[in-house]
Amino acid sequence: MEPERRREQILKAASRVFAQQGYHRASVADIIAEAKIARGTFYLYFPGKREIFSELVDVFAVRIANCLQRINLDQGQPSWEDQLRANTAKLAALLLEETELTTILYHHGMGLDPEFDAKIQEFYSRTAAAIEGALALGQEMGIIRKGPDLKLAARNMLGSIKEVFYYLTRTRPKSVSVEALVEEMLGYHLYGLAVPPKSRS
Repeated sequence: MEPERRREQILKAASRVFAQQGYHRASVADIIAEAKIARGTFYLYFPGKREIFSELVDVFAVRIANCLQRINLDQGQPSWEDQLRANTAKLAALLLEETELTTILYHHGMGLDPEFDAKIQEFYSRTAAAIEGALALGQEMGIIRKGPDLKLAARNMLGSIKEVFYYLTRTRPKSVSVEALVEEMLGYHLYGLAVPPKSRS
């Protein structure tokens, strides 16, 4: 097997193991068994459990960031609401598709391993900073009203998103579509922060 495909195989096995057992209880032996590889093969690619976990989180963070395209207000572009709706739909689809990685980020408790805690906090901090930046840009564009503390607003949004996907990946209700989820999320987040339509220039 080509090295890149082997690496991907090990990462997928690790995501399944971490999602099922939690980071703290999972071991390299569990990942090796899930991937059906020799111990030596694992160590050709990763020094240990922390390193493979770190890569899983980093790669997932990049994929999340790639879902979020900058809003373009140029003439001929879709409305900013439709662009935001498209971004939200891509993010929701990714989080619902990658249930194992979403489970790792949103389900497993902290406080047992300082390095695990630091990695998760780093992920949340990066995500909150990205949300804050998007809100600041929205203010510059006249889309988001002036006044909110953007750091608090970003953490507010992140917290509710975490809770929504914690619930969805834990209960997996079949009745919730991506389209319905997007409308619920936008209805909750957007219209509490947006400039009222009649006030926009």
